[in-house]
Amino acid sequence: MSTMAEERTITNFHLQLSAPESPDKLRVRLVDNPITRRNIEPPDVEFPLEQTYDVKSLGRVLYDCLFRGEIRQSFETCREEHCTGKDRVGLRLILDIQNSPDQEKDPLLSLPWELLHDDKDWLGLDPTLSITRRLNIQRRDEQDQEKIRPPMRVLLTCAEPDGKPRFGGERFLNEVFEAIQPIEPLKVVKLPHATLEELESYIKQGFHIVQFLGHGAIIENRAALLLEHDVSATFDILWATSLVNWTKQATIRPRLVVLTACHSGNPSAFGFLGMATALLDAGVEAVVAMQAELYITTRTEHDMAMQTELEIDEARQFTQAFYQTLAKHLTVDEAMQAGRKALISEYPRRLDAGVIKLLDDPEEQSTKPTIQWRERPLTPLASAGLTKSKTPFPGWAVPILFLHGDGWLGQGAPESPIPWEKDQKEMIYVEVEEGSFYIDKYPVTCNEYWKFVQERGYSWQNPWRDKYEGEDVDVDTLPATGITLDEALEYARWAGKHIPTPAEWQQAALSGYSDKQASFPWGHRFLGNLGNTQESGYLKPRPVKWSSAQRAYNEQDEMLSNSSPAGMCDIVGNVAEWAQTEDGQSMLCGGSFRDPSDHCTIQRMRLISHRDFKNRAVGFRCAASWSELIEQQHHDTY
Repeated sequence: MSTMAEERTITNFHLQLSAPESPDKLRVRLVDNPITRRNIEPPDVEFPLEQTYDVKSLGRVLYDCLFRGEIRQSFETCREEHCTGKDRVGLRLILDIQNSPDQEKDPLLSLPWELLHDDKDWLGLDPTLSITRRLNIQRRDEQDQEKIRPPMRVLLTCAEPDGKPRFGGERFLNEVFEAIQPIEPLKVVKLPHATLEELESYIKQGFHIVQFLGHGAIIENRAALLLEHDVSATFDILWATSLVNWTKQATIRPRLVVLTACHSGNPSAFGFLGMATALLDAGVEAVVAMQAELYITTRTEHDMAMQTELEIDEARQFTQAFYQTLAKHLTVDEAMQAGRKALISEYPRRLDAGVIKLLDDPEEQSTKPTIQWRERPLTPLASAGLTKSKTPFPGWAVPILFLHGDGWLGQGAPESPIPWEKDQKEMIYVEVEEGSFYIDKYPVTCNEYWKFVQERGYSWQNPWRDKYEGEDVDVDTLPATGITLDEALEYARWAGKHIPTPAEWQQAALSGYSDKQASFPWGHRFLGNLGNTQESGYLKPRPVKWSSAQRAYNEQDEMLSNSSPAGMCDIVGNVAEWAQTEDGQSMLCGGSFRDPSDHCTIQRMRLISHRDFKNRAVGFRCAASWSELIEQQHHDTY
């Protein structure tokens, strides 16, 4: 029976972009790719951006400028080889932008590369392709790459200072918080109405991810975020340099910063002082920023209400998909593509709703989006008029990813097994789509249950203590039996855990296997030497670790056992185990030494109608959710 294996490698297609001789010409050099294994540098190309384009036409122009001749051939071959047939990112297009701090402007950084279109579809919406930007910065303060131990700490903060356009900041914050707070293994902390003093204090507490919702600005040629003032009706300025200093002093330095602010991805007149650029320069591994305005000014209260609902819906959908993907131990690239996918349906609705209008002509509603390049080619988006306030710029293309590194934030799978503090039992990690959790590696033993009984002053005796005369069996290591479901629930509460649901028990039993319909941990055919069932003729329980020592081999010479690849042991046979449905029904899982093998399958469960039911062939094990784990580890202190 094969186990699941995930391909986690993303192949890089690395392009270096520069405009060394003229701001209206582009130089593209292929630095790294798996096809040619050599640099390719075709002649410079002129940008044909003097005319008006719709969004798709601009995407095709940008595509033709980047991919010419041998570079296009190499890219299309790479895309075919590393993207076809995959369900996640297989190819990363790195746009290494050689901007210069001496330039008056940074035109290459300002172009909407996420709109690349190959005449068939948007590259930015391909779930198997990631578009990332890389800057020619020094990376003066590289961070170590230690693994993030769950939970992944997220600071979600917003500011809506007086004197700036209102966008319902606290409501935005609450909606986003409610969308991502249940995601495991995240620990989300929110800070509304952030002031300088409050935000500094929170950041220094230590977070793996910091997300800011609010206004960004370029003030005196310097990048800044605008925070609320705790006394006066004005705003405070958070300079990029100050934010960097706070992150350096934090107990946990951020791996990822998400800036949901206008212009947070645009360069200032000095590129290295841009908010995203400064964070990357200081060692932050990834920054998600915005290349256009987010908060739209409309003419009527009705339009404003419609706009607010759409923007909040977009924020909720993007952030939920983004963090759910990170929580699955995937890359920032994959999180970005998941977020973009969640926004695809919003683009047509945004246009149809008539919320966004071309402000240049207040009498004309935008029905056909166009992009006007009114100044010379390669001017920044803000000055060129390519913003959501002036044209219906597609929402999925507004977030951009700056990345230095391989896209992994260190959010590897949680440790497994782990010791549980209260009852000192080993627990193994079970990763499932519906919500990951931990479960006891073995059923609760007589010795472990006896300690609970003694501490609580309850009455219970091992029903098998005198049944092993002449056998070399430590009866304290037998599974605890003769226990009702309510008694098992009491033990679980005492230990800070819970009795698994039938679904959790089944998911744990098959965790790591691709075949979720298997009858036994080793496959579909019963093998008598791997489990203590009626066929064995032993007719009493064995110690919980007995089955772990039993082995068999299939025709492919693969070792089989009564354990899951994730580490859950003694799954079928021996003693049946309690489970409880979400509506409180009592179930038995796994079968026992008294049951024939076809009653001891992972798929078969038995409903028990009486709450006082107990049996010498019935025991239990416990499970723990992320909230229970965090409480046990005393992480809930912030």
